[in-house]
Amino acid sequence: MKKMLSFISAAAICLTAAPFCVSAAENTNALDLKYDMNLDGVVDKADMVALYVYLGFESYVYQENPILDEEGIIIGWNEKTVKNEITEETAANIEANGDVNEDGTIDGLDGQALFYLMLDEGVIPTDFNFDGKFDYYDSEILLEYYSSIQTKSLVINEDGTYTCNKNIYDFSDEQIKFIMKHGDINANDKTDVFDATELLIYLYSDKIDGDLNMDGSINALDASLVLEYYSKDQTNDSKDQTNAFGSRITPEESAGRNLGDFNGDGEINALDASDIMASYAKAQTA
Repeated sequence: MKKMLSFISAAAICLTAAPFCVSAAENTNALDLKYDMNLDGVVDKADMVALYVYLGFESYVYQENPILDEEGIIIGWNEKTVKNEITEETAANIEANGDVNEDGTIDGLDGQALFYLMLDEGVIPTDFNFDGKFDYYDSEILLEYYSSIQTKSLVINEDGTYTCNKNIYDFSDEQIKFIMKHGDINANDKTDVFDATELLIYLYSDKIDGDLNMDGSINALDASLVLEYYSKDQTNDSKDQTNAFGSRITPEESAGRNLGDFNGDGEINALDASDIMASYAKAQTA
């Protein structure tokens, strides 16, 4: 399951990534400058994009300008894409330093590894709900932001400002500006469901199926949590919340959906709880 998530994550970044326009600057993060793929003096998302271009994935500078009606509501978009290229010098540098995960080859997983390194070091801001930590709620806030734009309760104006017609999600001005600046996790020039997905994949990438409370072990408590999630799912309590646009989902419920399929049959139900208990009992008698 984790390998599949890794592949999906890498492919999603490959297909949607687009470069940031950055000038040479002093690197201010903790990452080694060997990861400065595009040789601009700083390690950031543009380096991830340059690596994918080197690998042959088509990447574009994506420009999306809103068309507004008389009331300032978005009624359409003017879109323009310009293909991104890398210099021979950048290509040579990637050839020398692009094996980020050190597995002997340069491929899409190196782009993902670099992405994760930037998340690990905080190069990519993630605290979108301003609670001082990075968890499921930060992914949810990106979904709510995207939903507010889709429902036109929040309108991003052509000059980069915004108009809040109906703040149904209680975003503060500071939070809106922060999301506008940093919400584009996958660097494709817009904040949408894919950015929220990238954060979720990262959060659960090193977790173990069945370990719902994420304490590093699988035991009776995890089986109980699976049954609790399954019960909510059967009564539609959980299904109603799977649409995060405007609803609240706890990290535990998110873990249920992402880690609950212990037996790998594609469903989360009482069988997973039973298999967890059997695995726990076997481990105790081993």
